[in-house]
Amino acid sequence: MSFINPRLLAITILLAFTAAASAQPFRSNTKTRPRTDDSPSAIRYARGLNAFAKGDLKTAQTELDAAIRLDAKRPAYFNTRGLIHLSLGDPKKAVADFDEADRLNPRHAEILNNRGEAWRDAGDFEKALADFNSAVELAPDKVAYLNNRGHLYLTFFNEPAKAITDFDLALRLDKSSVYALLNRGNAWRNQREFDKALADYHAVLKIDPKHPGAFKNRGDVWLQKGARDKALADYTRALQLEPKYIDAWYARGWAQEDAGLFQKAADDFTKAIAMHPNHVLALLERGRCYYSLGQHARALADLNKAASLDANSAAALYYRGLAHQATGAYEKAIEDYSATIRLDPKTPSAYNDLAWLLAACPEEKHRDPATALKSALTAVELSSEPSWRFLDTLAVAYAATGDFAQAVETQKQAIGLAPEESDKKLLAERMKLFEEKKPYVEPAPKPATTAAREF
Repeated sequence: MSFINPRLLAITILLAFTAAASAQPFRSNTKTRPRTDDSPSAIRYARGLNAFAKGDLKTAQTELDAAIRLDAKRPAYFNTRGLIHLSLGDPKKAVADFDEADRLNPRHAEILNNRGEAWRDAGDFEKALADFNSAVELAPDKVAYLNNRGHLYLTFFNEPAKAITDFDLALRLDKSSVYALLNRGNAWRNQREFDKALADYHAVLKIDPKHPGAFKNRGDVWLQKGARDKALADYTRALQLEPKYIDAWYARGWAQEDAGLFQKAADDFTKAIAMHPNHVLALLERGRCYYSLGQHARALADLNKAASLDANSAAALYYRGLAHQATGAYEKAIEDYSATIRLDPKTPSAYNDLAWLLAACPEEKHRDPATALKSALTAVELSSEPSWRFLDTLAVAYAATGDFAQAVETQKQAIGLAPEESDKKLLAERMKLFEEKKPYVEPAPKPATTAAREF
């Protein structure tokens, strides 16, 4: 659904009344006083405008349809009906109406801007940009047009620098434009200019202390700066102001998960899912939380749904593989790790966990030492920095192939990188097996246990 800017709607209604009264094409620079028009089409049009202003979109559409049937030569009628179609979530019909308005009244900035919004909502961003460019060219002092183009650059073209230029221009015209400040903050965040982003969000909250979006977005920046407590405080404030703010529930859940507060995180993701049952990311993250809590059946339910909603979600398949492995469903785990690698061949964790199972699976029928070694080597190669866990897996794979000397040398490297004494002790016990020329085989999980190997 397209949300019409109230200020733009007020301008549209004002211009539309002028058009209805004069029965002439409306133009912002007209100097003639419109004459009174009580024609049947103008009466139906006025009723439509009144219904539109009250939010009664169906009645508004009915009245505009009638007005256009009575007089199909007034661009204001088509322009306004186009806005109604946008509000009803039908951008294609909106485009058709704006096309007709443009034909009747060419090169009118408002019509072009509105059609740009319709093209944007329809997913044709190149045509949207062309219309926003024309609108800005015709009316460079219109803040709403600059904001629309800036938002398009930022959100759909991933060109934050161009977006910032437009928001800068908008703020020179109206320094209190909350929309421009908020979106410029988003653009700065996109460029990792976190202090500048914070400054813009602070400015929004100075103008509007109860703006939930500013709190939520500022929370995102605090989290990226490593200030988790400040992020959680901002997310919480956003939710106090707007309890149905799905993105804020998701963001706070993510912050809780990052802090290791898995149950609190799962609760937040549950709130998001209750409002948006097919929220793939919330399902994925809640599944991860349940996995970390040892609640593997719940984890699998969420991850199964996430994978069914997005067949290309490598993350959903990877974490489902972990849950399958934790429950002893090794064949399914191997399938999920392999599918993850097919979707994202640059994921070192998937190679590592696949290698672990193929080298040390409790069930011998699933072991494949040669493939395990190849996969473990790939994991180490892809890793951005040395990982003692990946080296441990590589050592286990070397031992599985019978190369115990290389297994011992690799395990020594893993021990040197392991940060905790408990980890070093565990690795040393495995190395002792390799020195005795014995491979490592992972014990089968106990049926009642909720513990899982750390990955």
